Amino acid sequence: MRAEKTFIIDELKQRYAGSSLVVFTTYQGIKANDMNTLRRSIAQASGTMDVVKNSLALRALADVKRGADDSMFAGPTAIASTSGDIVQLAKALAAFAKTNDKLQVRGGVLDDKQISAEEIKALSTLPSRDVLIAMLIGTLQAPMAGLVRVFSGLMGNMARVVGEVARVKGEAGGADAAPAAEAPAASQAQ
Repeated sequence: MRAEKTFIIDELKQRYAGSSLVVFTTYQGIKANDMNTLRRSIAQASGTMDVVKNSLALRALADVKRGADDSMFAGPTAIASTSGDIVQLAKALAAFAKTNDKLQVRGGVLDDKQISAEEIKALSTLPSRDVLIAMLIGTLQAPMAGLVRVFSGLMGNMARVVGEVARVKGEAGGADAAPAAEAPAASQAQ
């Protein structure tokens, strides 16, 4: 094998070994300016887009145990990958596909599992990683906040009960204390 092909395969192996999502797409008929726009949006999603010979891509993927079905490589193939937020990559591809019907997702590999085009489309509808983390934190905080409100309510109720008991005893004690104070004064007068 020529040194150039070996170099390309090694580069692809490094990229795909560290990728959490690899997506296989068609790109035939996409204008060069549109392809550059797609690459920029994928780069903003912390991803890359490669257009290489299918045989080189298949070899690189097989070497890093990211086997993809041969049906993913029917005709010219562009490969998008990311080691970052997989949802952002799926969103970037879906957004471009809405405006340019030439881009069609064939499928992909998520970690070590092959996934369909429909599953990648479903990924694109999920909230971003940061939003999911915020939702999880909110979900975890909700029971704790409710518990704090319950204990605050209980403590407030207990304080009101103790205050009411003290007020009632004070009124009852004040009524008993007044006649007792008058009795010694009356006995001194005699």
